[in-house]
Amino acid sequence: MKYPIRLLVCSLILFGATCGFASKKPPQPATSPTAITPDAAAFLNNALDIMQQHSLHAQSVDWADLRTEAFKRAAGAFNPIDTYPALYWALVQLNDPSSRLRLPPGLYPDQIALLKQAEQEAAESAPRVAQSAPTPSPFASRGLPDGHIVTLDGRNFGYISLPRCSAKDNDGLLLYASDVRRILTELSAQGPKGWIVDLRGNGGGNMWPMLTGIGPVLGEGVVGYFVTADGNIPWFYQDGKTGTRTATGLEAVSLSLSDSPLRVTPMAPVAVLMDDGTASSAEAIAVAFHARPDTRFFGQHTAGKSTAAQGFHLDDGAELYLTTAIDADRTGKQFPDGLAPDQPYPAISALPPAGSDAALLGAQTWLVANTAPPPPPAPIVPVVRRKARQRPRPKKVIVHQGS
Repeated sequence: MKYPIRLLVCSLILFGATCGFASKKPPQPATSPTAITPDAAAFLNNALDIMQQHSLHAQSVDWADLRTEAFKRAAGAFNPIDTYPALYWALVQLNDPSSRLRLPPGLYPDQIALLKQAEQEAAESAPRVAQSAPTPSPFASRGLPDGHIVTLDGRNFGYISLPRCSAKDNDGLLLYASDVRRILTELSAQGPKGWIVDLRGNGGGNMWPMLTGIGPVLGEGVVGYFVTADGNIPWFYQDGKTGTRTATGLEAVSLSLSDSPLRVTPMAPVAVLMDDGTASSAEAIAVAFHARPDTRFFGQHTAGKSTAAQGFHLDDGAELYLTTAIDADRTGKQFPDGLAPDQPYPAISALPPAGSDAALLGAQTWLVANTAPPPPPAPIVPVVRRKARQRPRPKKVIVHQGS
């Protein structure tokens, strides 16, 4: 009996050992605290690819070093949103304050707060440039295009103000351009000898409605260029439409008014008003007027954001806005720091009273000096009326009748 018992005991020991081995899982590799998931890595790589391919200043960046550092900063990222702090840092390395990341919809308030903090920390890591803060433009409160006739020394001049164009859809863009066109049509009917285009306080927005609306005053043809890393792209106004042209002359129309094109006095003198609140797309309009004959600028230096930005959609709904070009006038001259006025005036902090706008008065004085006075009225020739000769009255003949 000892043998069967010993066999049973051995069997139980072997069974227990087998069960013990079966209950143990194979050893798993330790998860690195710096690992990034494939999805997050693909998202970050795609965003960096877009920056490298389209950013205006991409050629001045060491992209191998930037990618290495960006992935270090994205260590532990599980999904795309975890890579945003690394993207904020990468955008700072482009040395372009206009490039930014727009967050996707649907984030929680605490997520937005954390990401805004990460964006601020990235911005603070950039080299600081000492500069004085511009005085807020009192003209920034303008909401709609406006215009009227100014009469000086017997001459009519058209005044039109162009505020920021913040429309988001095509209907809104067309409405802005149509408003400007309507104002120009009404003013043109009064025979202006010159124009005042007021861009003060215009912080930008979409340039095409502004360019389409003011095009008749600006003149037809190529009026400026986008200078990109790959070459110059001309932009034009022609017969109520605006857009860009390729090197082969192929047009890409950005906006077009269906109304009959408006014709104004060709190459009439134009005074452009601007200040340090004139920025971005408004600077593009100022650049379009630069190098135009009989044109002069009044006010303050513009904001220095005469660049073109383009949005690139990312897979999670976020959007990268990158500076892809800098504006140049019709001669090819670039304005990386904005435009300086021909006739400077001090910045003001409040809207001036009527008749006390120094820049406007200076523009009016220049227009009067650069336009011919109206012809003198024709002399009044008195009408001499001849007196009618009086005919002798016939004598009355008294006829006596016999009784």
